[in-house]
Amino acid sequence: ALVTGGGKRIGRAIVEDLAANGFAVAIHCNRSRAEAEALAARINGGRFGQGGRAAVVAADLTDMAAVEDLVGRAE
Repeated sequence: ALVTGGGKRIGRAIVEDLAANGFAVAIHCNRSRAEAEALAARINGGRFGQGGRAAVVAADLTDMAAVEDLVGRAE
């Protein structure tokens, strides 16, 4: 699953729920890379129940080329 804005607030909660249910999650960030990296480390460290995994993907969503690249990296 790709969660835009996944490092903070509601995006973070969505990422945590998906990971707890065993999903592989691409955590999108733009300016909150540190928060996204910390969340991915927690998920990949096994702190969520069903063995979810996570990767951080950074992109500026106002740039269409960056969005297309983001989707490709998330797949």
